[in-house]
Amino acid sequence: MKYLIPLLAVLLIAACTPQIDFDLPSDPCDGDDQCYFLLTAMNNTFACPLISNEKIKSLCYVKAVEIEPKAEYCEKTLDSDRDVCYSTLGIQTKDITACDRSSGLSKDACYYYLAEESGDSTVCSSLESDFWGDTCYNYFGRSLEDKTMCFKISGADVLRDACIFNVSLATNNVDLCHSILGEISPGVFSVAHTTKECVTKITTKKIGRA
Repeated sequence: MKYLIPLLAVLLIAACTPQIDFDLPSDPCDGDDQCYFLLTAMNNTFACPLISNEKIKSLCYVKAVEIEPKAEYCEKTLDSDRDVCYSTLGIQTKDITACDRSSGLSKDACYYYLAEESGDSTVCSSLESDFWGDTCYNYFGRSLEDKTMCFKISGADVLRDACIFNVSLATNNVDLCHSILGEISPGVFSVAHTTKECVTKITTKKIGRA
C-alpha cells in the first residue's frame, strides 16, 4: 500500500505525457528496482537510471527502446543485451543500419522483420541462421504463393511441408502436393501434412465448386 498513492500519481502524469523522458515528481518505488522497471515498461515513465542492479537496468534500457527508439539507450546496456537492443531499435525505426550493429540471431531477426515489412524476399538468402532463414522462406512462400520459396526451407521438413501444403491449396495445384515429404498422418494438434491430405483437400474443394 505504501507505493499505491504516489504510484497512481505517476501513472496519471504518464498517461498525459507524450514523451518517455521526464523527471519523477517523487520516488514512488522507494528504491525497488523491479518497480522502476515496470514504470518504464508499462507506463512510459522513464525510470531506468534509478535502477541499481546492472542487469535489470540494462533490460530496462532495452524495453525503453521499444517505447522511444533511441540509440543512446542501447549504449547503456550490458554487452549481453546490446545485440537485442540494436535489433529492437532497427525494427522500431525500420533502419537497417541499426540491424547491422547487432549480430547473430538478433541481427537475423531484425533483417527478417524489415523484409516482412518491405516485402523484400531477397533478404531471406542473406540470413545466416536456419531458423530465421526458414522462417523467412516460409513467410514469403505463403504470402506470395511461391513454391520455390518453400523448396528453399532446409532446416525443418515439417515447416517445408506446411509451406508446400498451403501453397498447393492456395493455387489448387495437386501436382505440387506430391512434393510433400511427410507420410505420417497429422494428429489433432499437429502442423504436419501429407500428400494424401493435400490431394484430398484440393479434390474436395474442386468437387464442391462443380
